[in-house]
Amino acid sequence: MKQQVVGWILSNKAMPSKMQLNKTFKPLTANDLKEFKDCYEQKGAITLSADRMLAEEREKVLELASSSYTVSEISKQLLISLDVVQDIVNARIAGIRKHQGMLQALSEVTGHSEDELVNIIMADGEQLTEVLVIAYKLNTDVYTQTVGTLVSEDLSQVCKDTLMEKI
Repeated sequence: MKQQVVGWILSNKAMPSKMQLNKTFKPLTANDLKEFKDCYEQKGAITLSADRMLAEEREKVLELASSSYTVSEISKQLLISLDVVQDIVNARIAGIRKHQGMLQALSEVTGHSEDELVNIIMADGEQLTEVLVIAYKLNTDVYTQTVGTLVSEDLSQVCKDTLMEKI
């Protein structure tokens, strides 16, 4: 739904007719669309607080953050307040950093700094797979602990997918 609203706002088209509202924007009303558009024109975003975010939006923020998009780029692309995007990214980084023991053990085994590992885990891609392969080859205990933490704390979709393939 939000994608249609964002598309409409960015297109600068006139307010949709009642039939278009029911077809494309249901259950939103014309007043809802006007509020979203006014909010965008005043604040440059239509999601101004984390409690008004959809779960899909939060996932998309983290997906874009892991793809090297800046907080500003994510905010502009998704029309979410810069502060909200920054809070989500910071919370994810803090969630990774709270596993200091895992980061330290993984750092000792792989030779990556803890900061590099946080970025690698945030990116949740090929480089994480490579780090885990090194850990597996050099210290299976560290590998097992790391994968267990990444999966149980929902820090890596790559690890979850790999685990599901094995099952």
